[in-house]
Amino acid sequence: MGWAQIDDEGAVLAQGVLAPGVAAPIASPQRTVLVLPGADARVKLLDLPARTQAQARAGAPFLFEGVLAENEDMHWAVGAAQNDAGQRLVAAIAQSRLKHWLARCAQSGAKPHWVTLDFLLTPAAGGEVTIAATPAHTIVAAGAAGGFTIEPDLAPLVFSHWLAQARITPRRIVLIGGEPARWREALGAHAPLA
Repeated sequence: MGWAQIDDEGAVLAQGVLAPGVAAPIASPQRTVLVLPGADARVKLLDLPARTQAQARAGAPFLFEGVLAENEDMHWAVGAAQNDAGQRLVAAIAQSRLKHWLARCAQSGAKPHWVTLDFLLTPAAGGEVTIAATPAHTIVAAGAAGGFTIEPDLAPLVFSHWLAQARITPRRIVLIGGEPARWREALGAHAPLA
């Protein structure tokens, strides 16, 4: 597991990789965040006009129907804020996977107060989609509209399907890293690539 200490302005003060049995630098639990790989969860923007978080969590599995494997217990996380259209961002992750990550944190002495996904922390201005391509993985981030993380070779193939499913029409797509020619081919006329 990688770790980083970040100040209130978002600057990285220190970072590293935890070896087995080595404790993480500890912050108070209310200031500790576990950032999971986006590939471990599925996120959708759903029409979910529930009045309470409990009602929204109860409705989420039905709106994900047919999208997730049904042979595993899932943990559901529902965004507190609704957008102007009454939609909320909803994340689903296998309970066994979430428990695995939390156990890894506990082994390192960390007690996360908040859990999120890497693409939800990747900056994306309103109306834009950011594609951050590295040799290890590609992060696609659309801010409040969600995103995904996947292997680099699969990302261009999956992108247009995700865009259609997410019902997003970005005014601009920002590519950081990656091969612009390959992405232009994958995007077609979907949006201008910056």
